[in-house]
Amino acid sequence: MANQLQGLESMNKRIILHVNSAYGFSLVKGSIVIYATLMNKTLQTELIPVNNNELKFSSDITWFMDNATLRKLKMCNASIKIECIRVPIDKLSSNEKLGYLLLKVKGAQTINPTSNDRIENLSYKLIGSKNCYNLNLSLRIEDLNDKAIRKPAEKINHSKLKNNKNKNDETCLKKIEDNKHIEENIEVDLPITAVNNVMLEQIDISPEKHEHQNELHFDDKKSIEELEDWKDKQMILFNEKMKMKEEQLLKEFNDTWSNDRKHIEEELSYAMSKCKALAKELDEMSDKLKERDAIVTAKELELACQKNCMDSKYIRLMSSNAQTHDELSKNIFELEKKLHELENMNILLRKENEKLKYDNNCGLHVQELEKKISNLESKLEDANKSCMFFKERWITSVRKINQMYTKFHGTKTDDHLLNNKQKDIMAFQPNSAVKLLDPIRENYDNYLLIDVGSNMVNKKFSRDLESVLQRAKDSGVQKIIVPCTSLRTSKEALRLARIYPGALYSTAGIHPHEAKSWEDNYYDELKDIAKNPECVAIGICGLDYNKDFSSPDIQRKVFELQISLAKEIKKPIMLHQKGAHEDFLRIIKTHLPLEFPAVLHSFTGSFEEATDYINLGMYIGITGGLCKDSSGSGIKKLLSTGILTLDKILVQSDSPFMYPNARAANLSDELKSSLTQRSLGFLQRYCTFHRNEPCSLPILVELLAGFISKKPDEVALATSINALKIFGIS
Repeated sequence: MANQLQGLESMNKRIILHVNSAYGFSLVKGSIVIYATLMNKTLQTELIPVNNNELKFSSDITWFMDNATLRKLKMCNASIKIECIRVPIDKLSSNEKLGYLLLKVKGAQTINPTSNDRIENLSYKLIGSKNCYNLNLSLRIEDLNDKAIRKPAEKINHSKLKNNKNKNDETCLKKIEDNKHIEENIEVDLPITAVNNVMLEQIDISPEKHEHQNELHFDDKKSIEELEDWKDKQMILFNEKMKMKEEQLLKEFNDTWSNDRKHIEEELSYAMSKCKALAKELDEMSDKLKERDAIVTAKELELACQKNCMDSKYIRLMSSNAQTHDELSKNIFELEKKLHELENMNILLRKENEKLKYDNNCGLHVQELEKKISNLESKLEDANKSCMFFKERWITSVRKINQMYTKFHGTKTDDHLLNNKQKDIMAFQPNSAVKLLDPIRENYDNYLLIDVGSNMVNKKFSRDLESVLQRAKDSGVQKIIVPCTSLRTSKEALRLARIYPGALYSTAGIHPHEAKSWEDNYYDELKDIAKNPECVAIGICGLDYNKDFSSPDIQRKVFELQISLAKEIKKPIMLHQKGAHEDFLRIIKTHLPLEFPAVLHSFTGSFEEATDYINLGMYIGITGGLCKDSSGSGIKKLLSTGILTLDKILVQSDSPFMYPNARAANLSDELKSSLTQRSLGFLQRYCTFHRNEPCSLPILVELLAGFISKKPDEVALATSINALKIFGIS
């Protein structure tokens, strides 16, 4: 009896799908039917007529099953497919599927008989429909044997069961077998008590069949144990698979996480480095701004001092200018008087000469008089030239005074320019010109300079070459020689010399670094360039073993070819030597005696090398590298010993290189204090370490004068005369 009850109690679960309303069917004509499918079994509701947008009805669809079947459904994530079908009024027309939806079994609400749980009704929209159809339904799982059913079963008398033991034996066995293997039972609106009564009526517990029932119960127990074993094995396999899947997912997650972490760390490190670099740049910029503020403040103070000095100087110049005007007027008047007397004397002498020409006895006297006359005429011509020269200088000095007045006082004046009468009396004799030279020099600040080496073809001067040349002229650099290092720069320098005639002059040559580019036609092309009057020298050429841009053999070959070219066209040569003194000297000695002047361009060699070159009659080009020499055996020693004299010195800026650092630590304070503010102004305002300009040449001349204990005027004049003599510049 207990075994039979246990077999019945195995069918103790039911799934109930309760549909209580629907809406959104106002456009549907006819009726609707709802189909529900679970485990390949399809059930349906009654025909529901559509007469309004919202339909109110109540219909339940029930599936019966045991706990094992329910667990399998939940484990395999089974779903109940619900379909809504329209049944038309016209029977000839076919049914139309309005939509469907899927409900998960494991998502159903579980109702406990011992509690008063509230059934949850939810609204679902049908899938696959053009219109908005909604069903209001609930899905729940209930126990089939609740308290109301189990209590009567427990109170059944053994006697009553004996009276019914012979009834429906085969039916009971069949029902037990069916209950064991059933997958689903369907009931629509059937009370639970009725179900239990029917099942109890079908039970046969007669003693005759008890032995047979025990055998069935043993088989059932064995099947249950097999199912339990199968379930355990399946659970073990499932757990192993789940564990493997978890390990795989964990590994993938760890790999992904590590990659993402590594990528994020790289991005963070890059961002941090970038932020540090930006912070460093900001610090540097702030430091530079502070330095510039300090420099601006210092320059403002310096300009204020300069303004005060210029004001006092202007006042002194104005007072001396008035005295000079008076002296000039007197001197000019005396010169005019003497000139008039000389002209009268000249007329008398010519008359006497005419008379003496006819007198044979006075021939010798006439020749002497003609010589005197020619001497007087030449002196007169020289006096006129000197007059014009000092007149131009005087006018220039007065204009500069007016410019200074305009700059520091903000008002323009022409009160101090010479009037027409003063201009007319500026034609004076040479004897008075010498007396007027000193006051004019006082009003004229510039030196007369010639830069024998400035790389105007460098790309750093491509944008403002006109301004660079104007600043050079303002600083006193009257002429600039542009040295060349290749065939291209030789052509470019010749073009610039033609654009700025009288200011720029070019050379033609191949630098040792460019010797590797030498071709057979270069000799003729350089020769054609050098024949032009704007080209004043051959070079830069020579030997440079410090940097391996060209092999020494090629350098020596190209060097000798350019020496031959200088001999052929008879023009000076600009030389370059670094780290190759012995080969350089040997090649030069093979061409002795030199038929042309030779200049060591931008010399930075040793005292012994310079001595060898000076003994061969070469000229030494000095640049801003003079400030860098701290070896004690270089150019400074050469100047201090007096071996390098003024007649062998040329000055060159070598711009945009060789910046003359007037603040160098190895320069003495006495030498720094001797530098003029005008020269320092050009250097500090327009020149930098990255781009030197020809206007830095006055500072170089003053430094050079300090090293050899000469006046800057003497150094400027001597170096300019050397340049004019060597390069034949007018």
